[in-house]
Amino acid sequence: MPTRRLVAAALAVATVFGGHSSVFATTSVRTSTNTCSITARPPTLSTRRQLTGSISVTCTAATVVTVDLTVIEIDGSTEDPRVLMVPRSFSTTVRARTATTISTNTATCISTEAGNEEFATKGRVNMSGVVSAWDRTVPLTDSFVC
Repeated sequence: MPTRRLVAAALAVATVFGGHSSVFATTSVRTSTNTCSITARPPTLSTRRQLTGSISVTCTAATVVTVDLTVIEIDGSTEDPRVLMVPRSFSTTVRARTATTISTNTATCISTEAGNEEFATKGRVNMSGVVSAWDRTVPLTDSFVC
């Protein structure tokens, strides 16, 4: 019975995320008075072949944070060293316990290999000089058609 539930949950996740990414992870950073969490969201590809990623930041107390974010191309588990998108660094005020979504720059989808591409959103948060680890989505193989 538990196996059936896991399979059903996996199918639901695949359906909701449209085959472009695995389940979202979350990375946090903490100071003595506040905790901020960052969650990368899968990039989207417009009909004009424009890639845009986003991250969501939630903090336990209102604060100003700086986020670094970008969309990258991945082959297996290795990031492609060719620059696809200029990384964005953005400072914003985050209200307490309210998710704030921040988008990457937009870039044209470029094919760097035979077959379709694997793109991921990658981001991190800096709160008062304390910087989180990078959070990154994990794309399914050949999930983006340039």
